[in-house]
Amino acid sequence: MGQIPGGVIPDLPDRVIAATAIRLNLPLVTRDGRIQAASIETIWVNRIPLAAESPN
Repeated sequence: MGQIPGGVIPDLPDRVIAATAIRLNLPLVTRDGRIQAASIETIWVNRIPLAAESPN
């Protein structure tokens, strides 16, 4: 896990998951901003809520 500093992604389980994605050359599905900021390829699309889900 030398590629992922603890200061960037402080949680050990998150670093293990990120390191695994890097090692397998796969994008990581996450909305975690720390992981996205670490230059790890991620997939996340902010979904627009349906009208029925609206808090109004």
